[in-house]
Formats: sequence, structure tokens, C-alpha cells
Amino acid sequence: MAMPCTLWLLSVGKYLHFGKLHTVTNATRVSATTAARPGEAMRRYLRSDGVRGNVYVPDCPSRSLLDHVTTRWGVLVLTLLLDGPHRFGELGAVVGGMSDKMLSQTLRTLTGDGFVARSVDPGPPVRVTYELTPSGVEVASRVASLVEWLQDNVASIEAARA
Repeated sequence: MAMPCTLWLLSVGKYLHFGKLHTVTNATRVSATTAARPGEAMRRYLRSDGVRGNVYVPDCPSRSLLDHVTTRWGVLVLTLLLDGPHRFGELGAVVGGMSDKMLSQTLRTLTGDGFVARSVDPGPPVRVTYELTPSGVEVASRVASLVEWLQDNVASIEAARA
């Protein structure tokens, strides 16, 4: 017979979310039977917090932000812009296989989300440059660590696929 157990979500009042340590005033007590699905206790806690977004809820704006940041092209553009400001043509030349239309659409989306700033120098010729905003630097650095991990582990990943 299995012993009933009680889990203390965030029992020490802290949890790690996207590499940032957060402090919680009240730990949430969750019985093991209530938290049937993995991560259920965390999802319930996130739903109860009115300030944070919750990517597990379909209507939450954080879900669309996650979609924009984690698209194939969004990841590549964000990590390239970590090096500093780039012009449209420079970005297109570095990212192989990306059409001008997709680059334009990706930049427009990331600019609309506030991750990328577009600046126009009106002098002849007109120069348009793109650079990361402070929140763009934060999200791009987090995505860049994933890209770096993938590049370092591509051989073992490919071996596991075979």
C-alpha cells in the first residue's frame, strides 16, 4: 500500500524560473493525489498569481510571446543581434535559407513585442538598423544558451535519432 504523501511546492519560499530566482511569500501545499500530472502544482500556482503571465493558458499573451521568441527565425535573429546593431542586409546574409519576406516579418514581430528596436538614419542613403532593447538582450541571452547547447550536443542528438 502506498503511503500518502504531501508535497510542499516552493517549501523554502523560492523557485527558479527562466534562470531567475523568485521568492514567494506563501508556499503552497499540494497533495500528491491532487498533483496527478507532472508540473500540475506549478501550473496551479502560476494561475493563481495575477501579475505573471502563464504560458500554459492559451489566451495568455505570454503564450504568443513565447511563440514569437522561439520560432526558428526568431531565435536566429535574436542571437545575431546579441553581437550589436545590424542592418537588414547583414542579417539576411548571415542567416542562410531565410527569405527577405521572412526576415522582414520576423523583425516586425520582434519589434512589435518590444525585443528589437528599429532606427532609421535619414541621411542619404537611408540606413535602417536593428538592435536589441534591454528586454531583448535578456531574452536573447537566454535563447543563445539553448542555441549554444544544441550546437555543442548536435552529434549526440543525431546519434540518438538513428
